[in-house]
Amino acid sequence: MQATPLKAEVRTGTGKSAVRLLRRQAKVPAVLYGQGQPSQPLTITNDEVRAAIKRNVRLVDVTLPNAVHKAFIKQVQYDPLGERVLHLDLERVDLTKEIAVVVEIILKGRAVGLNEGGVVEHELKQLTVHCLPTNIPAFIEVDVSALKKDSAIYVKELHLPAGVRITVNPEQIVVACREPQLEEVATAATALPGPLEPEVITAKKPEEGAEGAEAGKGAAGAAKGKEPAAKEGDKKEKK
Repeated sequence: MQATPLKAEVRTGTGKSAVRLLRRQAKVPAVLYGQGQPSQPLTITNDEVRAAIKRNVRLVDVTLPNAVHKAFIKQVQYDPLGERVLHLDLERVDLTKEIAVVVEIILKGRAVGLNEGGVVEHELKQLTVHCLPTNIPAFIEVDVSALKKDSAIYVKELHLPAGVRITVNPEQIVVACREPQLEEVATAATALPGPLEPEVITAKKPEEGAEGAEAGKGAAGAAKGKEPAAKEGDKKEKK
């Protein structure tokens, strides 16, 4: 993987007000850190960030007016809707040393188990890999075309790019094709029309005040029921 140039400027303003101003100017606040050097607040144009993310770029040349830093995009923070980039974390790297990177696992093809009544369950969607910065894969692709019902593909069966290794449990399931869960069948059954009586939970609940009134009546009735017993006990004591 070749490093992609990412133009940036040194950011002087800090705090919420300064960050909000940058975003109104179509710029993204970022921070560059790592390799024993001080953290450097940066500003990158929104267009630069979007272009890098769209191409699944991970390794970048952070280009400043007076220096160029090798770094990889470690974290991207989005707004709640996942549409706008709010912040970027860039970590300096040494091209001769391995780093740990989280990459996406993407499924390819249509499992034959679907024709057998099975359901495909993608259990492991991300994987931490160890490699040199120049070997960071954009993603790991898994072909599920031959996946039959009641079978699975494990971590140990993944085809990793050259120079990429993993340290997770090799017996961990990545994707499986199984029978539909009983809960799904039960849900479908309850949706079928029939002469069954409606469940109690569908009945309209009494108002809070009505519940309180009924509770009060019950309590009062219980109290009245206890009074004769108390009086009878008093009579026995008088004898």
